[in-house]
Amino acid sequence: SKEANWQSQHPPLYYLLMAPLMKLTASLSLVTQLFTLRLISFLLAFIGLMIGLRASVIHSPPMLRRVMSLGFLLYPLIAPMFFAEFARLGNDSLCLLLFGIIWALLLRWLEDESDGKSAVLLGILLGLGLLTKAFFLAIAFGIGLFILVRTWRERDDQALVTSRLKQLVLMFTPPLLLG
Repeated sequence: SKEANWQSQHPPLYYLLMAPLMKLTASLSLVTQLFTLRLISFLLAFIGLMIGLRASVIHSPPMLRRVMSLGFLLYPLIAPMFFAEFARLGNDSLCLLLFGIIWALLLRWLEDESDGKSAVLLGILLGLGLLTKAFFLAIAFGIGLFILVRTWRERDDQALVTSRLKQLVLMFTPPLLLG
């Protein structure tokens, strides 16, 4: 195509983060450069998965923790190409890192829904996600819908509704500004 299409399907954040690494490895062979970029992508995905798994284990009942950990150890049998997919060059690995952090922060925020700092940080991470891949539109929508449904279920408690709506504004202002 004569037109660049990175913006519609691949916003630039991943590529901006990888550009300095390309400059650092510019004197190396192409194979070494690609290996380095793929290794970093793999590590981003792995770290994101570990953050999400750890948060899920911490915020789960003790009996479920063992099952979750065991389930994770069985992932190579269930989805053998999972990590190989994230070792390729592309923004999916950064998506997994951001989503792992978002998941961990969301679980922590749910323990104290009046924590404005966590709400703003969630919003910033969602905004960075939107600068990484359009897939974060669905993630942001899902989180917003989740909070709205929880608010609707507690609609008789006016103070709680007001607090949650304030947190929703704090959480979704950054993605609107960044994304």
